[in-house]
Amino acid sequence: RVRSLGLRMHDGTVKPNVRAGADSSAALYVSIMSKALTPRIAAAEAVGTCAYCCANVGAGIMAEHKLVDDGLVLLVVSLATGVSLAVLTAMFDPISDSYFNPAQTIADAAEQRCSVGKLAILLGLQIAGAYVGVLIAHAMFGMPLLELSAKARPQLGQILAECVAVAGLLTVSAGTKGKLWHPFAVGGWIFAAHWFASSMSQANPALTIARMFTTGPTGVRYQDVPQLVAGQLAGVALGLLLRRLFFRHAQTEPGGIVQPQQR
Repeated sequence: RVRSLGLRMHDGTVKPNVRAGADSSAALYVSIMSKALTPRIAAAEAVGTCAYCCANVGAGIMAEHKLVDDGLVLLVVSLATGVSLAVLTAMFDPISDSYFNPAQTIADAAEQRCSVGKLAILLGLQIAGAYVGVLIAHAMFGMPLLELSAKARPQLGQILAECVAVAGLLTVSAGTKGKLWHPFAVGGWIFAAHWFASSMSQANPALTIARMFTTGPTGVRYQDVPQLVAGQLAGVALGLLLRRLFFRHAQTEPGGIVQPQQR
């Protein structure tokens, strides 16, 4: 027998039925990868990424101006980044799945066979949104809008840290998707990773690229960006493997519907 959930999304789509006996712990959602890329979805990704980057960079600038202790600076940046991600995820998740991150977007596109054109547009929106976020943060503090960072991050350990941070983020996101506390899970992971990752857990290629243009404590020297992004892409590959290992009871079917396998 089929039991109807009767759940209607913000865009008017209705979640499909779940077969009786299915594992209720598996996530069930309609991904934007299966939808047309509407102006509303595009705006949500651009604005969300912009706000997230602005919070990260702006918190770093404020902390640098007000504090002298590096530990307190890290606390301020990690709180602002983690909390902003949780809030933005809760707000935009019903509209665009709250990616705000090329790593998340690439991972879901790989699993759900998204078209290259759609993927390219989403990545472009996220990178542009992150860059605008840096401009807004600089404008708020009266800084030059365009500055190149000289903060070196060349260590191999920081590249590994980005791989671990991204893989963990993708796994946490997949494991909690559809649950009420999903926004707090992804925000909490980013907050924690700021403290255990030597790179301060950028975990977001758009954020890394945009942070080339700030001289604040969150800045990244442009020479180090390709290495960090490579580490993040390695994290995407590892995250996809972990998703398949831990959540293979949930399979993505055509149309972007995540449904549990029958035992």
